[in-house]
Amino acid sequence: MKSILVPVDFSVTSDQVVRAATQLSRKTGAELVLFHSIEAFLAPLSSDFTGLEPLAYQEMMAALGDQYQNRLNEMAGQIRKSGIEVSVRMSVGRAHLMIADASLSLQSDLIMIGKTGHTQLHYILLGSTTERLLRVTGTPVLSVSRQDETALESVRKIGLPLDMSEESLQILPAAVSWAKQWGATLELIHVDVLGKYMNADRDFFPDLALRHPLIQEVSFKKVILNGEKVTDLLLAYGRENDIGLWMQTSQGSGHLTSVLIGSRAEHLIRHSEKPVYTQRIVKR
Repeated sequence: MKSILVPVDFSVTSDQVVRAATQLSRKTGAELVLFHSIEAFLAPLSSDFTGLEPLAYQEMMAALGDQYQNRLNEMAGQIRKSGIEVSVRMSVGRAHLMIADASLSLQSDLIMIGKTGHTQLHYILLGSTTERLLRVTGTPVLSVSRQDETALESVRKIGLPLDMSEESLQILPAAVSWAKQWGATLELIHVDVLGKYMNADRDFFPDLALRHPLIQEVSFKKVILNGEKVTDLLLAYGRENDIGLWMQTSQGSGHLTSVLIGSRAEHLIRHSEKPVYTQRIVKR
Protein backbone atom coordinates (compact mmCIF):
# COMPACT_ATOMS: atom_id res chain seq x y z
CA MET A 1 0.00 0.00 0.00
CA LYS A 2 1.47 3.33 -1.10
CA SER A 3 -1.20 5.98 -0.63
CA ILE A 4 -4.18 6.47 1.72
CA LEU A 5 -6.70 9.23 1.00
CA VAL A 6 -8.20 10.59 4.24
CA PRO A 7 -11.22 12.88 3.79
CA VAL A 8 -11.66 15.29 6.71
CA ASP A 9 -14.41 17.73 7.65
CA PHE A 10 -12.69 18.98 10.83
CA SER A 11 -15.25 17.26 13.06
CA VAL A 12 -14.38 15.16 16.11
CA THR A 13 -15.04 12.06 14.02
CA SER A 14 -12.62 13.01 11.25
CA ASP A 15 -9.95 13.97 13.81
CA GLN A 16 -10.19 10.46 15.22
CA VAL A 17 -10.03 8.96 11.73
CA VAL A 18 -6.83 10.92 11.06
CA ARG A 19 -5.32 9.40 14.20
CA ALA A 20 -6.38 5.92 13.08
CA ALA A 21 -4.98 6.59 9.59
CA THR A 22 -1.70 7.63 11.18
CA GLN A 23 -1.55 4.26 12.95
CA LEU A 24 -2.22 2.46 9.67
CA SER A 25 0.46 4.50 7.92
CA ARG A 26 3.01 3.48 10.55
CA LYS A 27 2.02 -0.13 9.96
CA THR A 28 2.13 -0.04 6.15
CA GLY A 29 4.50 2.81 5.28
CA ALA A 30 1.81 4.45 3.12
CA GLU A 31 1.68 8.19 2.45
CA LEU A 32 -1.36 10.00 3.83
CA VAL A 33 -3.27 12.51 1.73
CA LEU A 34 -5.57 14.72 3.81
CA PHE A 35 -8.51 15.86 1.69
CA HIS A 36 -11.31 18.36 2.22
CA SER A 37 -14.15 19.23 -0.12
CA ILE A 38 -16.05 22.47 0.36
CA GLU A 39 -19.75 21.89 -0.23
CA ALA A 40 -20.90 24.85 -2.31
CA PHE A 41 -23.59 26.09 -4.65
CA LEU A 42 -22.45 25.33 -8.16
CA ALA A 43 -24.00 28.34 -9.90
CA PRO A 44 -24.40 31.45 -7.75
CA LEU A 45 -26.14 33.47 -10.45
CA SER A 46 -28.06 35.87 -8.24
CA SER A 47 -28.67 36.95 -4.67
CA ASP A 48 -32.00 35.06 -4.80
CA PHE A 49 -30.03 31.81 -5.17
CA THR A 50 -27.42 32.25 -2.41
CA GLY A 51 -28.53 35.25 -0.37
CA LEU A 52 -25.33 36.96 -1.54
CA GLU A 53 -24.30 38.93 -4.57
CA PRO A 54 -21.97 36.91 -6.85
CA LEU A 55 -18.89 38.93 -5.92
CA ALA A 56 -19.58 38.63 -2.19
CA TYR A 57 -20.19 34.92 -2.65
CA GLN A 58 -16.85 34.46 -4.42
CA GLU A 59 -15.05 36.39 -1.67
CA MET A 60 -16.74 34.23 0.97
CA MET A 61 -15.68 31.03 -0.82
CA ALA A 62 -12.11 32.28 -1.19
CA ALA A 63 -11.97 33.09 2.55
CA LEU A 64 -13.34 29.62 3.39
CA GLY A 65 -10.76 28.06 1.08
CA ASP A 66 -7.93 29.88 2.85
CA GLN A 67 -9.29 28.91 6.26
CA TYR A 68 -9.61 25.22 5.41
CA GLN A 69 -6.25 25.14 3.65
CA ASN A 70 -4.60 26.51 6.79
CA ARG A 71 -6.33 23.89 8.95
CA LEU A 72 -5.25 21.09 6.61
CA ASN A 73 -1.68 22.38 6.69
CA GLU A 74 -1.73 22.45 10.51
CA MET A 75 -2.98 18.85 10.65
CA ALA A 76 -0.35 17.75 8.16
CA GLY A 77 2.36 19.51 10.14
CA GLN A 78 1.45 17.62 13.30
CA ILE A 79 1.52 14.30 11.42
CA ARG A 80 4.92 15.03 9.86
CA LYS A 81 6.39 15.42 13.35
CA SER A 82 5.86 11.68 13.81
CA GLY A 83 7.88 10.94 10.67
CA ILE A 84 4.94 10.10 8.38
CA GLU A 85 4.81 11.37 4.80
CA VAL A 86 1.68 13.46 4.28
CA SER A 87 0.25 15.92 1.74
CA VAL A 88 -2.99 17.90 1.48
CA ARG A 89 -5.62 18.43 -1.24
CA MET A 90 -8.80 20.51 -1.51
CA SER A 91 -11.74 20.76 -3.89
CA VAL A 92 -15.18 22.33 -4.18
CA GLY A 93 -18.26 20.19 -4.73
CA ARG A 94 -20.34 17.35 -3.37
CA ALA A 95 -18.19 15.47 -0.91
CA HIS A 96 -18.66 11.86 -2.07
CA LEU A 97 -18.12 12.76 -5.74
CA MET A 98 -15.03 14.86 -5.01
CA ILE A 99 -13.55 12.10 -2.83
CA ALA A 100 -14.08 9.56 -5.60
CA ASP A 101 -12.49 11.89 -8.16
CA ALA A 102 -9.52 12.59 -5.90
CA SER A 103 -8.89 8.89 -5.24
CA LEU A 104 -8.89 8.26 -8.98
CA SER A 105 -6.60 11.14 -9.92
CA LEU A 106 -4.19 10.40 -7.05
CA GLN A 107 -4.32 6.64 -7.68
CA SER A 108 -5.00 6.06 -3.99
CA ASP A 109 -4.84 2.48 -2.73
CA LEU A 110 -7.38 3.15 0.01
CA ILE A 111 -9.90 5.74 1.18
CA MET A 112 -10.12 5.91 4.96
CA ILE A 113 -13.21 7.68 6.24
CA GLY A 114 -15.21 8.05 9.44
CA LYS A 115 -18.80 7.19 10.09
CA THR A 116 -21.38 8.35 12.61
CA GLY A 117 -24.84 7.13 13.43
CA HIS A 118 -27.77 9.23 12.19
CA THR A 119 -31.53 8.91 12.36
CA GLN A 120 -32.59 12.01 10.42
CA LEU A 121 -34.78 11.56 7.36
CA HIS A 122 -32.06 12.97 5.08
CA TYR A 123 -29.67 10.28 6.24
CA ILE A 124 -32.24 7.48 5.94
CA LEU A 125 -33.13 8.47 2.36
CA LEU A 126 -29.71 9.38 1.03
CA GLY A 127 -27.23 7.61 3.28
CA SER A 128 -24.07 9.00 4.80
CA THR A 129 -21.19 10.38 2.76
CA THR A 130 -19.47 7.03 3.34
CA GLU A 131 -22.36 5.04 1.93
CA ARG A 132 -22.85 7.34 -1.06
CA LEU A 133 -19.11 7.15 -1.70
CA LEU A 134 -19.31 3.35 -1.94
CA ARG A 135 -21.78 3.66 -4.80
CA VAL A 136 -19.47 5.74 -6.99
CA THR A 137 -15.85 4.79 -6.23
CA GLY A 138 -13.79 1.85 -7.36
CA THR A 139 -11.18 2.47 -4.65
CA PRO A 140 -11.47 0.30 -1.52
CA VAL A 141 -12.99 2.17 1.43
CA LEU A 142 -12.09 1.61 5.08
CA SER A 143 -14.73 3.07 7.39
CA VAL A 144 -13.86 3.67 11.02
CA SER A 145 -16.21 4.26 13.94
CA ARG A 146 -15.48 7.31 16.07
CA GLN A 147 -15.77 5.07 19.14
CA ASP A 148 -12.83 2.88 18.07
CA GLU A 149 -9.96 5.00 16.80
CA THR A 150 -7.37 2.56 18.15
CA ALA A 151 -8.94 -0.51 16.52
CA LEU A 152 -6.19 -0.85 13.91
CA GLU A 153 -3.35 -1.00 16.43
CA SER A 154 -3.86 -4.74 16.77
CA VAL A 155 -6.11 -6.95 14.63
CA ARG A 156 -6.12 -10.65 15.53
CA LYS A 157 -9.16 -11.79 13.54
CA ILE A 158 -10.52 -10.57 10.20
CA GLY A 159 -14.13 -11.39 9.34
CA LEU A 160 -14.71 -12.16 5.66
CA PRO A 161 -18.40 -12.56 4.70
CA LEU A 162 -18.64 -14.64 1.52
CA ASP A 163 -21.51 -15.94 -0.58
CA MET A 164 -21.46 -18.54 -3.34
CA SER A 165 -20.60 -16.07 -6.11
CA GLU A 166 -17.28 -15.58 -7.89
CA GLU A 167 -17.66 -11.86 -7.26
CA SER A 168 -17.49 -12.16 -3.48
CA LEU A 169 -14.14 -13.95 -3.80
CA GLN A 170 -12.54 -10.83 -5.30
CA ILE A 171 -11.83 -9.66 -1.75
CA LEU A 172 -9.50 -12.58 -1.04
CA PRO A 173 -6.16 -11.15 -2.30
CA ALA A 174 -6.63 -8.00 -0.20
CA ALA A 175 -7.81 -10.02 2.80
CA VAL A 176 -4.78 -12.32 2.65
CA SER A 177 -2.47 -9.30 2.37
CA TRP A 178 -4.04 -7.62 5.43
CA ALA A 179 -3.96 -10.89 7.40
CA LYS A 180 -0.24 -11.18 6.70
CA GLN A 181 0.29 -7.54 7.72
CA TRP A 182 -1.23 -8.13 11.17
CA GLY A 183 -0.50 -11.82 11.56
CA ALA A 184 -4.28 -12.23 11.85
CA THR A 185 -6.57 -15.20 11.25
CA LEU A 186 -9.08 -14.95 8.40
CA GLU A 187 -12.57 -16.10 9.36
CA LEU A 188 -14.39 -17.11 6.16
CA ILE A 189 -18.06 -16.65 7.02
CA HIS A 190 -21.04 -17.74 4.98
CA VAL A 191 -24.59 -16.97 6.13
CA ASP A 192 -26.70 -19.86 4.88
CA VAL A 193 -30.12 -18.29 4.45
CA LEU A 194 -31.64 -21.37 2.75
CA GLY A 195 -30.17 -23.98 5.08
CA LYS A 196 -28.19 -25.80 2.39
CA TYR A 197 -24.84 -25.97 4.14
CA MET A 198 -24.94 -27.44 7.60
CA ASN A 199 -21.19 -27.58 8.15
CA ALA A 200 -18.06 -25.89 6.88
CA ASP A 201 -16.57 -28.98 5.23
CA ARG A 202 -18.97 -29.35 2.31
CA ASP A 203 -18.93 -27.99 -1.22
CA PHE A 204 -18.07 -24.30 -1.05
CA PHE A 205 -15.10 -24.03 1.28
CA PRO A 206 -12.92 -26.89 -0.08
CA ASP A 207 -13.47 -25.54 -3.59
CA LEU A 208 -12.67 -22.03 -2.38
CA ALA A 209 -9.33 -23.16 -0.93
CA LEU A 210 -8.40 -25.03 -4.12
CA ARG A 211 -9.19 -22.14 -6.43
CA HIS A 212 -7.41 -19.61 -4.23
CA PRO A 213 -4.06 -21.01 -3.10
CA LEU A 214 -3.26 -17.66 -1.45
CA ILE A 215 -5.62 -18.63 1.34
CA GLN A 216 -3.19 -21.37 2.32
CA GLU A 217 -0.56 -18.74 3.14
CA VAL A 218 -2.45 -17.52 6.22
CA SER A 219 -4.28 -19.00 9.14
CA PHE A 220 -8.00 -19.30 8.38
CA LYS A 221 -11.20 -20.65 9.86
CA LYS A 222 -14.40 -21.70 8.06
CA VAL A 223 -17.70 -20.61 9.57
CA ILE A 224 -21.30 -21.34 8.55
CA LEU A 225 -24.08 -19.28 10.12
CA ASN A 226 -27.72 -20.21 9.58
CA GLY A 227 -30.52 -17.67 9.45
CA GLU A 228 -32.16 -14.92 7.41
CA LYS A 229 -30.97 -11.73 9.11
CA VAL A 230 -27.53 -11.65 7.55
CA THR A 231 -26.13 -8.44 9.06
CA ASP A 232 -27.46 -9.21 12.55
CA LEU A 233 -25.89 -12.67 12.45
CA LEU A 234 -22.53 -11.30 11.29
CA LEU A 235 -22.44 -8.56 13.92
CA ALA A 236 -23.41 -10.95 16.71
CA TYR A 237 -20.74 -13.40 15.61
CA GLY A 238 -18.19 -10.60 15.44
CA ARG A 239 -18.92 -9.42 18.97
CA GLU A 240 -18.81 -12.95 20.39
CA ASN A 241 -15.59 -13.92 18.58
CA ASP A 242 -13.53 -10.72 18.76
CA ILE A 243 -13.53 -9.87 15.05
CA GLY A 244 -11.28 -6.79 14.80
CA LEU A 245 -11.81 -5.93 11.14
CA TRP A 246 -14.48 -6.75 8.57
CA MET A 247 -13.60 -7.06 4.87
CA GLN A 248 -16.37 -7.32 2.27
CA THR A 249 -17.34 -6.71 -1.33
CA SER A 250 -20.05 -4.34 -2.54
CA GLN A 251 -22.06 -4.12 -5.73
CA GLY A 252 -21.71 -0.34 -5.77
CA SER A 253 -25.35 -0.22 -6.81
CA GLY A 254 -27.14 3.00 -7.62
CA HIS A 255 -30.58 1.40 -7.90
CA LEU A 256 -33.49 2.98 -6.02
CA THR A 257 -33.77 0.01 -3.66
CA SER A 258 -30.17 0.45 -2.58
CA VAL A 259 -30.57 4.21 -2.18
CA LEU A 260 -33.70 3.92 -0.02
CA ILE A 261 -32.87 0.79 1.96
CA GLY A 262 -29.14 0.32 1.60
CA SER A 263 -27.24 -2.75 0.54
CA ARG A 264 -26.11 -5.43 2.97
CA ALA A 265 -22.59 -4.01 2.66
CA GLU A 266 -23.87 -0.60 3.74
CA HIS A 267 -25.80 -2.14 6.63
CA LEU A 268 -22.63 -3.74 7.96
CA ILE A 269 -20.79 -0.42 7.73
CA ARG A 270 -23.65 1.42 9.41
CA HIS A 271 -23.94 -0.89 12.41
CA SER A 272 -20.46 -2.32 12.96
CA GLU A 273 -18.45 -1.04 15.90
CA LYS A 274 -15.27 -2.28 14.21
CA PRO A 275 -13.58 -0.98 11.05
CA VAL A 276 -15.07 -2.20 7.78
CA TYR A 277 -13.02 -2.52 4.57
CA THR A 278 -15.24 -2.55 1.47
CA GLN A 279 -14.08 -3.34 -2.04
CA ARG A 280 -16.35 -2.77 -5.01
CA ILE A 281 -17.00 -5.79 -7.22
CA VAL A 282 -15.46 -5.68 -10.71
CA LYS A 283 -17.92 -7.09 -13.23
CA ARG A 284 -16.36 -9.59 -15.63
